Amino acid sequence: MSALDKGIARALELGCPAQLAAVIREFVTTLCECLADQKVGVLLVGSASRGELSWHDSDDKVELFSDVEFLVGVEHRDRARHSDIDSRAKRIAQAADLGEFFHIDYTFIEWSQLPKLDTKFFVFESKECGIDLCRNELAPHLPATTPANLNYKELNEILVHRLCSIVHAIPQDFFSACVSADANQKLALNLAKNTLDITTWLHPYESSTLVAGFGNRLRTWQETQLKGLKISNFFVAEDIQYLQSCLALRNAPSTPVESRQMLHKTLDMYSRAIRYCKHMNGIAETTPVSKFSASVKLFDEYRLRSRVAQSASILRHARQTGFLRLFTNLFGVRRGLAVQICMNLISAAVDAARDEVSASRFLDRARKHLGRVIVVPVSDKYEFSTRWFDTLAVFSKHQQITQNF
Repeated sequence: MSALDKGIARALELGCPAQLAAVIREFVTTLCECLADQKVGVLLVGSASRGELSWHDSDDKVELFSDVEFLVGVEHRDRARHSDIDSRAKRIAQAADLGEFFHIDYTFIEWSQLPKLDTKFFVFESKECGIDLCRNELAPHLPATTPANLNYKELNEILVHRLCSIVHAIPQDFFSACVSADANQKLALNLAKNTLDITTWLHPYESSTLVAGFGNRLRTWQETQLKGLKISNFFVAEDIQYLQSCLALRNAPSTPVESRQMLHKTLDMYSRAIRYCKHMNGIAETTPVSKFSASVKLFDEYRLRSRVAQSASILRHARQTGFLRLFTNLFGVRRGLAVQICMNLISAAVDAARDEVSASRFLDRARKHLGRVIVVPVSDKYEFSTRWFDTLAVFSKHQQITQNF
C-alpha cells in the first residue's frame, strides 16, 4: 500500500467523508505531478487530521464546515509552478462542491526550514496529529514543541484571529426581528469553532504537557473541573458545559440552536478569558489590551519582517487612513487595538435587541478606537444596523491595509 493510500485510510478512520478523501487524493497527485523533479512531502493537518472535521450529509449532499489543510515540503520555491498549483487547487475544490465554507489551504515550506520553524501550537498539533501522504515524511522534521518552548505571544494571537472571525461572521439580517434559519446556523457553527479555540489558547498556560484536539483539551478540564488551577477563578462548570455543547454542534452541524444566545455566551467567555490571560501575564485587570504596554506583552507586535512588508501597503494607502495617522499605523500596536474594536462590536451586537443605549455606547467606542488609525466617516444614517455594518466595513478596510487579521 502506498503512503498516500495509508494516509487516506487513516483519514477515513478518523471520520473523513469519502468525498473529501477523493479531494485529498487528487490534490496530492496534482502536487506530485507539478513538482515531479523535487523531493515533495505532504502532511494533512488541521481538523481532518485530528478527527474533528465538521461536516454533515443531507440528501446525499456532503457539506463541510472546515477547510482541509496541508503542509507541503519542497526543495525550493518555484513561483510559477506554485501559481499553477493554486489554480488547480481552486478547480479541485470547486468541482468537489463541498459547500461555501470549504477550501483547500496549504503552505509550502522548504525542507531545510522545517526544523527551524517557530515552536507554535499549530506546529505541535501538526507534528502530533499530522498524517503524511507521501513517501518522504514531513512530520518527523518538525521541531518538538513543549510548554517550555511554546511561543506564547503567537498563542495569544488566537484571540485576535477568533474575534475577527466572529465579527465578520455576523450576518446582514442579524439585527432584524428574525434571522433566517440558514444565517442563524452558519453563525452558530462559526461561534462553536471560535469558542472551542479558547481551549487552544488557554489550556497550555497551566498544563505540564500540550494536548492536541478540542475534545482532548476539554476532557482534561472536565475531569479536573479546573480544581487547583488559577483558571477556576475565571471559569465555572457551566462554561465547560457550554464548550461541550459547542463540540456537540461541531459533530452534528444541523442541530437547531439560537445563535443570538450563543453570541452572548461566547462574548462573556471571551471577556473572562481575556481577564485570565492578563492575570497570567502580569497585566492589571483594568488595563485595556489596546494599551501599548499590554499589547506588546501579549502579542508579538514588532516582528521586523512583517512590519517591513506591511509598511508598503500602509504608505500606499496613506490617504485612506489619513496622513496624521501614518505614524500610528506604521509603529503603533495593532493586535490589542483589533481585540478592543472586536469586543466592542460584538458587545454592541449583543445589546442591540435589549438595550439600544448600551449598544450605541459600545458602537461609539469601537468607532473611537478605529478613528485612531483610519478615517471613520461621520454617518448621517441613524439606523443602528447600518451604522454597525458601516463601522465593520471601515475596520475590514483597515485590516486589509495593515494586513492585520
